[in-house]
Amino acid sequence: MTDPYLPDGPPPLLYKFLGVGSDLSPPWTERLNALLEGKCFHPGAAAFNDPFDCWPYGALPDSKAGFEATQAPFIATLAENERRDIPANYAIPWMTKKFASKSIEDIHDGVQRGLRMAADATGVFCLAACIESTLMWSHYASSHAGVALRFDFRRQRRGGLNPLWKVRYEKERPVLDTLQMGKLGDVVPRALATKSDTWAYEQEWRSMKSEGAGQVFRFDPEVITGVIFGANCRPEDEAWVRDRVRLRGLSLERMRPDPKSFALIRSPA
Repeated sequence: MTDPYLPDGPPPLLYKFLGVGSDLSPPWTERLNALLEGKCFHPGAAAFNDPFDCWPYGALPDSKAGFEATQAPFIATLAENERRDIPANYAIPWMTKKFASKSIEDIHDGVQRGLRMAADATGVFCLAACIESTLMWSHYASSHAGVALRFDFRRQRRGGLNPLWKVRYEKERPVLDTLQMGKLGDVVPRALATKSDTWAYEQEWRSMKSEGAGQVFRFDPEVITGVIFGANCRPEDEAWVRDRVRLRGLSLERMRPDPKSFALIRSPA
């Protein structure tokens, strides 16, 4: 069965939009330099512009008896994650006893917090398939004054930013039951790859690293093959970028507004 979150591969070209505001931390020049050197920072979901993104709902039975009847895989996974050097035959009874002392309301609240913490601990690097989107340039590239880097994933070897997850846009959050939460290896990335359909214009793909929030991961810098300047990119910012990439042989393009419509037109720079 085909996994809709992990198709055969991403589109050949994806883009990373970068703002150029003076109040950015780290400075945009530092962020651009890092990417050109193959260093990719993966923030956690807590740093997203939508703080309610990547928040699945953990559905539990309404009664304590119903939970206890289906808790085995859920508790086994939690025990494995928590036990470290404690033998499993001790960890599972300990975890079972811990849940036996809690009400179904307390368990429910704890599950929601745990899923949110798992999402916030996952490092996420976002890319988009839509370089000609006016909204993307407005929202993620300093109102068209920024730049975008072009990634050609036909050049990517093993590792690096792989795997790339295709974001699905839905009206409702992913719902996980106790059986699914017993297979946490897939739960967090699937939740992180689902967003509200109000964001569908982003056409987003994500590189995700478990427990990687706030970390830098290396990738082959040859994957970056071009730079696109926003329609309002300042001459001094464009000059800095040109000087930085002049020996790399990257394609340079510029966006400009179509004089007869609200569309953007891309042309060589």
